[in-house]
Parts: sequence; structure tokens; C-alpha cells
Amino acid sequence: MKRMVAPVRWSAMNRIEHPPLMMKQLFQGVCGGLRWLEAQNMAEYIAKKAMEDGFPSTKEDCRALGAVMPKKKHKRRPTRLHSSPPPPRPSPQNDALVSTEHALVSSSGQLALSRRERRLVTYDVLDCTFGGGYHTGAVLENGHPYTRVIALDCDVDARHVTSDILDEFGGSRFRFFTNRMSEIHAMFGERAFDAVMIDPGPSMTQLEDPERGFILDNEHNHTFDMRYSRRSGVSTLEYLNTVPQHALAQSLASYQILTPQQSMKLARAIRVHRPITGSMQLLEVVEGAGNELPEEGWLIQESRRKTPMSWKFLASLRCVINHEYTELAEAVQQAFLVLKEDGRLVVFTRLGWEEQLVSKLIRDHPHVLLSYKEDVDFKDVESYGHTRHTKMWVATRIKQSAFVLKNTDTLTADTVRESSVRWLNGLFAGQTHGFPAHNFTFEGKDTKEWRIERRNKQPPPLDHDEKP
Repeated sequence: MKRMVAPVRWSAMNRIEHPPLMMKQLFQGVCGGLRWLEAQNMAEYIAKKAMEDGFPSTKEDCRALGAVMPKKKHKRRPTRLHSSPPPPRPSPQNDALVSTEHALVSSSGQLALSRRERRLVTYDVLDCTFGGGYHTGAVLENGHPYTRVIALDCDVDARHVTSDILDEFGGSRFRFFTNRMSEIHAMFGERAFDAVMIDPGPSMTQLEDPERGFILDNEHNHTFDMRYSRRSGVSTLEYLNTVPQHALAQSLASYQILTPQQSMKLARAIRVHRPITGSMQLLEVVEGAGNELPEEGWLIQESRRKTPMSWKFLASLRCVINHEYTELAEAVQQAFLVLKEDGRLVVFTRLGWEEQLVSKLIRDHPHVLLSYKEDVDFKDVESYGHTRHTKMWVATRIKQSAFVLKNTDTLTADTVRESSVRWLNGLFAGQTHGFPAHNFTFEGKDTKEWRIERRNKQPPPLDHDEKP
């Protein structure tokens, strides 16, 4: 007796040593808005109309969608001696959600009619930080059959991971480009995607590779590169051996992870011990000026107040080397442009300045609302070792102005009553307390304004100077 074997899903592959952080929450954030509901409703409507028009389907499918199956008319066919084979039945692949187009294609000098399929219902997602491909795989697996993902990553080595996703989901649902996340507007234009995902910082593959220079231990004496892309910028050791002390201190303090005093102390220690030749020497200098590094490395679980100064220095240095503030700010601002109406932006943050930047950009944008913010689950921290400071921000782009709803968060009955009383007092007293002066218009003119107007109507005096 044969035994049914379930196919191997993407999440069950051996590459899932570090599963995507908050997979269920991620899918709900990316595929949980109005755009996703519109795609589902459109797919159900197309399938229902196709069933009513005679598309082969079962009674269960028609009952589930509420479609009325057409009545079959039995016609008596004449018998033939040599009957032609019956036409092939449509396969499950050519379902009602696929439209066929016919195009002329040149083949060996002759024009032939080819059949090309085009999906009618799609949900396009942009992954600005592909990394190990975990977020992309989670969206493609759980969002079948509507989702299509275009992934970006500045690291050229990330192309080796794309082969597994292409084999699993096919090239019609996945594309990959080696570009920075700050170039999405120049690549795709405006209103191109239904959802955008941004997960700044290094990937798990980069953290575990000694050649990339992210390992924080004394067992591997590597070059301490810490660049997300080897094609641009300078390595960490080259930067530390050439940058002036005051410039290094200002750059470290700009990310607000270190205080200005701590930044100057560590920058002075780096200048004294130049030249730095390897990671062991650098970690020895940093731990001597600050304190010991945590055993968890980059995935630290302590509170930000109790985080060692040496770890803060390396985190700030990583941000400086990769220009993370500029990249994240440009990516979020351009993501608001490439999103369609009611599209969603999902951003993961782990550092304090990332939370402040994302919150400010969402708050200041006139057509973006913060749907919700979710912290990492404690079970994910215990099982997979992710840092507990991870937060997921879900923002929605709307057509109307978002400032009306944003002001309702801080607007209370007391503030409305106080504002109305001030406005009435200023109006009756002839003042403009709390309001610009151009909000009020006065009829007529006073004596001074009439005198100035008469003076301006007079011609300028003649020049009686006889000198040339």
C-alpha cells in the first residue's frame, strides 16, 4: 500500500537554522492591510465569475464561493467510426486567476503563435534587506498564490541564497537585485508595491562568517571589516588608522549610543594605540578603555542602560562604517513614495536611534499612519537568541491627510476647552493670543493707513540738482 508523503516546505529545509524573527507577526504586518483584502476579494470575484461562465469546478468550490453552476444541456451526438480524441481538460495550474495572452514569436525565421500567461491578481512586496532570505521565504510561503517578492541587498554574497528560493517558488514570484535600499525610488518609481519590508543591520550569515569581520572573540584574528558591501567604503581598521581623533569622537556620539565623554575616551585610546593590525588588538584596546564584551556578542540581552561601553563602541562604529543613519532615513522616505494607497511599511528596529528615526519619519509624513508597534516575543528570545530590543513598526500609507488622526492622540477635552476660551478672549479683546495675526481680517482703515495710502499715490519729487 502506498503512503502519502507531504512535500518538503521551505520552512522545513535545513537552511532554517535561524528562522525569521516573528514569522507570524511579520506575515500579519506585511499581508494584513486593505490591499491584501482587496486582492483576496478580487480573486474570489474572478473565480466566482469563471465558475458561473462554465469553468470546470466542483460543487464544493461553487458552494464555498456562492457561485451558481450553469445548467448542462445534453445534446445527442452522432456516432463516428473514427472519432477524434477529446480536448484536454484544463489542469489545476491554469486556474481562473491566470489570463492567457497570445503573442507572435519568431522561431527559426518563421512567426509562431505562443501562449503567455499573466496573473490577474497579485500582491507585490519589496524586501529592501534580503540577507539570508528568511523574511522573503516566509512571505512567499504563507502568501501563496498572490504574493510576488522583489528583494534587494547590497551584499553580493547574498546571491548564493537566492537559488533555494528560486527552486522552491519559481522565477515568476521572486526577483533579486544587488542594490542598496536607498535606491528603491530610482529603480521602481512611485506607487509600485503593496508592501515594503526593511530590516536594517547585519544578517545572521554575515555575523557568523569570520571573513566578514563581525565576530567578537579572541579566537579569530580577522581583519575586522564590518562592511555590509565589500564593493564600497573602507574597512574598519583602515578607517580607525586614518580618521582624526575629534572626527571619530563626533561620529560615534552622533548615533547617541555613547555619550560624548565616552566617545572621546575611546577615540583617544584608538589614537594612542595606532596602527591597529587585527581584531585581537582592537578588542584588547576597546576592553582596556571600557569594559569586557558580553558573551552573547551582537545579540545582547541586557538593558540598554547596563550594556557595556565596549559593545556600544562597536555598535556605533558599525553604524558609522556603513552610514546606517543615512541609508535607513532614505529607505523609509522612499518607501513612502513607492507604496500604493493603503500599502504597508514594515520596519524592524533594534537600536535606540533607529526607533527615534522611524517614529519621527512616520509622525512627520502627511499621508502615513502608524498602524501598530509590536515587541519581540520572549519565546523567540529564548529559542533563537534574538535580541529582546527588537521592535516591529507597521505603518500604512493613506490617501487623505493623516494629521487629523495624528492630532487626536494628544487632543483631549481640556485642551479643546482651553483653546476655545483663549480664542474667544483674543477675539473679543482685539488680540490674537495663540493664533497668527493673518487669521483675522478687519474692515476699513485707520488714520495712519489712509495717510500712507495718499502718500504713495503722489508722484516722487523732482530732482532740482543742477549739477551733472
